Amino acid sequence: MSKNNFNLEIRSVASLKPGMKIPEKTYSFDTSHIFMFSAITWNRHKIHYDLNEAKKEGHTNILVQRGLVGNIFSQFINSSFVDVYIMKLNWRMFSSANPNDPLKCFGEITNYQENDSSNIITLSLTLLNQNGDKISESEANIRKLENWDITTPLTSS
Repeated sequence: MSKNNFNLEIRSVASLKPGMKIPEKTYSFDTSHIFMFSAITWNRHKIHYDLNEAKKEGHTNILVQRGLVGNIFSQFINSSFVDVYIMKLNWRMFSSANPNDPLKCFGEITNYQENDSSNIITLSLTLLNQNGDKISESEANIRKLENWDITTPLTSS
């Protein structure tokens, strides 16, 4: 386990407290990543893969899709914590990201709620570009991954 990961085993979940900072990570997407994300999501809006079309619509460059920004938050959570289930992930956009922008993601634990079945941890996450401009903010609820969260294939008897 990386020294940057929090261990969310049952015995250590209680050690996570509101106000704890989550170490930052940097992400970047080139034009091929953005094009492929458009392809797999059937997003035909040309501002995500055609520079001339993006400029016609008033943008200076191709734009990273909002869904890909959501994937950054999901990757950030999964690389910062071990064996967690993302119960909720909401985000809102403040500005656009462009290809090859270094996007810095960081956050903190804002709430810890003890339940009978599991402990729910609320995260507040922020994504900034290389100029420190806010691209997006996210709120997520996570809990320890349980056996019932894992899908297993059906086998014939």
